[in-house]
Amino acid sequence: MNSSEVVGSSLQKGSSEQPDVAIVGELNPDLIVYGAPRELPEEREVLASGFTLTLGSSSAILAHNLSLLGSKVTFSSRVGGDALGQMCCRWLQDAGVRVDHVVQSASGSNTGITVILPFATTRRILTYPGAMFEMGIDDLDLDYLATAKHFHLSSLFLHRKLSADIPELFREMKRRGLTTSLDTNDDPEDKWAGVLEDVLPLVDVLLCTESELAKMAKAEPAAERMSAKVPLLVVKRGAAGASAYFEGRRIDVPSLRVEVKDSVGAGDTFDAGFLHKWVRKAPLETCIAYGNLTGGLSVTRSGGTEAFCDRAYREIFFQQHWQQEKLVPSNSGTRSVVTVATEPRPAAVSNMTSEFEKSAASRNSVDEMRQLLRENREGKRRGIYSVCTANRLVLEAAFAQAARDGSLLLIEATCNQVNQQGGYTGMVPAQFRDYIHAIAEEMHFPIERVVLGGDHLGPNPWKDEPASVAMEKACIMVAAYADAGFSKIHLDASMACADDATPLAPQEIAERAARLCEVAENASHNSAARPVYVIGTEVPTPGGAVEEMEIEVTSTESLRETLEVHRRAFERRNLLSAWDRIIGVVVQPGVEFGHDTVEDYQPDKAMQLSESILQQDGIVFEAHSTDYQTAESLRQLVSGHFGILKVGPELTFVMREAIFGLARIEEEWIAEQRRSNLRAIIEQVMLEHPGNWKGYYHGDERQQHIARAYSLSDRIRYYWPNAEISKALAVLLENLREHPAPLPLLSQYLPRQAEAIRTGTISNDPVSIIHDKVRESLARYADACGLALRG
Repeated sequence: MNSSEVVGSSLQKGSSEQPDVAIVGELNPDLIVYGAPRELPEEREVLASGFTLTLGSSSAILAHNLSLLGSKVTFSSRVGGDALGQMCCRWLQDAGVRVDHVVQSASGSNTGITVILPFATTRRILTYPGAMFEMGIDDLDLDYLATAKHFHLSSLFLHRKLSADIPELFREMKRRGLTTSLDTNDDPEDKWAGVLEDVLPLVDVLLCTESELAKMAKAEPAAERMSAKVPLLVVKRGAAGASAYFEGRRIDVPSLRVEVKDSVGAGDTFDAGFLHKWVRKAPLETCIAYGNLTGGLSVTRSGGTEAFCDRAYREIFFQQHWQQEKLVPSNSGTRSVVTVATEPRPAAVSNMTSEFEKSAASRNSVDEMRQLLRENREGKRRGIYSVCTANRLVLEAAFAQAARDGSLLLIEATCNQVNQQGGYTGMVPAQFRDYIHAIAEEMHFPIERVVLGGDHLGPNPWKDEPASVAMEKACIMVAAYADAGFSKIHLDASMACADDATPLAPQEIAERAARLCEVAENASHNSAARPVYVIGTEVPTPGGAVEEMEIEVTSTESLRETLEVHRRAFERRNLLSAWDRIIGVVVQPGVEFGHDTVEDYQPDKAMQLSESILQQDGIVFEAHSTDYQTAESLRQLVSGHFGILKVGPELTFVMREAIFGLARIEEEWIAEQRRSNLRAIIEQVMLEHPGNWKGYYHGDERQQHIARAYSLSDRIRYYWPNAEISKALAVLLENLREHPAPLPLLSQYLPRQAEAIRTGTISNDPVSIIHDKVRESLARYADACGLALRG
């Protein structure tokens, strides 16, 4: 080492224990500024909504979080002689990282700093490198580094002075028996050259993002090219999870589904989780899954280290999401997907084959669905129900019900729920597809029996913008759905946009729907499974009525006009082959639900409408908002050629009933200091964040309180992903899993589930109880559609 002052030595004494990981890298804080506009005007003061000053730099975030996971970590770096450098060292020291070999620049340079402006799905990053550019080989104590088991370097392209010596540094660490890893991070100059090719042969583990992989490889197939250069390639894919390439195998593990607050440092924190397990020689699948777990924790709070600093929060998160015996995060939705070829197969070929197989499976499931609808037109009580939710507990119950019945499972996402901007779930169509498929695999449900649909696909999410803008965004969305393999698409362009006359003319609605269909056809033209379509605009209020219900059954004249104007619009765009794949039309059969009332189906009022559909070739009705209909009403709907029944809020409503019942049981059964206080936390969160219920629930304070908890509209469903509520729910489930309630107490609040436990149908487990409650509703739909298992 040179004669620069060792700044860390005044903060921390060395440890005699052998370090697990020695890290060399940059050290600086991050200033994260929230609420800035995407374009900053010149000579204007712009106000931000908040900021966070936190430990930054990829290397330091990795070191900090790796240490808090329990690894012994040393950190070598160079900082300026200023308060920022001292502050960063203190942050690392507080996390247990040894910083006694962080040196202070003798040149007078300042510690670097990074300013980050995050937006919804992207961010702008401005870095002043400062002292990090000055760190050279003379600043490093090679004997000290070699005391560790493993050596890691991050941010390859930020080490200007050290750059030429990096290959020799890796070579020396390998010579002394250490394993090595590298995370290049981004190249600010976007050259992806220099010492990269020289250092790769000396790297045991290369960690990178998909975009970094593509830039390093410079040609496709990127994964195949780069995995040939290193023993182990680990690719971080964000919301899609992570993949490893090792000895001809590709191993995919999906990510956690969490509420994302800030993605800064998520990749570095993945590295921390991965290396923590890897240096302990854990199975590769476990290493990847643990990286997904730690990365998932990181994004739930601002900055790369804030979630790790809160020990209680960190431990609860790990308890909730990690099940060691499964080797994967508990709500990632799948076990590890391991593909082993007898001979190494290019990753691109593997992916193409996989997509073809999925496409063929989708075609078969769509064919089976169409056969059900043909039988419906023949007078048989046959149909299919559509599960419209992203709630995991409900989806698990739906898979279990479909598995019991041996039926297809149709799951649909709405345009507001899932779109190219993330929707309110934070998922784009491909991510929603992967999320559903992951749950299917965990539930041992064949993916080829899943039909994915897109509901109300049109300009509705952007209705406050001019029609030209809204429709352009709608086209992008529909293309994303079709490209992701969604095989049932409801085209709904009925919503008037900002500059439209109201109501929108039927001809304009049809023309816009045809335009969206054309986009879907183009996006799916290489697929073995072309999508089937649903058209129509006369739907009940999505999620239930807001005001007093005045329900009018769709007239046969209105149905005839809808079909005719759409057919002409399709003809004008040469879409008659797509027209032949229209399987349904949305109409109003006279069903609806409000906050505390349900308008039941009256077949006499819909008789003419029901009979008229037989005059159209190959089409049935699709009924929306069938939630809370009686078993008999559902059977009558299907008999009236409403072959597709949509259900959503009822399923989360009955899930909520089960959870509230369990919460009451917890109050009587579990010691006060251990209780989840779930009900109180839900009420507090809904009052603090009223956006999803305020415009729907009216009346005085008491009436609104009752509606928030019990309304049939179930606006509470939007709050289950909230971090505080998720945490409380996890505590509730854990309490009753560790201390199962006695049957008489269960019978008081959940009598049918208590009886099912007594007869051995389900176990005395809170999740099994919730699933069973949801399946009571699903069984009604399966029976109505002629799908229920007999006997």
